[in-house]
Amino acid sequence: SLVSFSASTHHLYAHSQGFITLDELRVELKAGGISADHEEAVIRHFADAGQDEISFLDYLAYIPLFVKIHDSIVENPLDNARNR
Repeated sequence: SLVSFSASTHHLYAHSQGFITLDELRVELKAGGISADHEEAVIRHFADAGQDEISFLDYLAYIPLFVKIHDSIVENPLDNARNR
């Protein structure tokens, strides 16, 4: 039922609304085919600043990266190469 689905998935989104965790960001970077070195650089950038989540404003600051990730996933969703 919808109620049980909602209850079972609530813990996945228990962090602040309008933010994603660095673990969720890492998944997005991998899905977008970003190289492992670039992935680590992005995650380290936020972690070194003491952030464990990124906000919508952070997203806007990095919009070219996220557009590239989106385009890569849409262009070839089954490609798991990490050389972009």
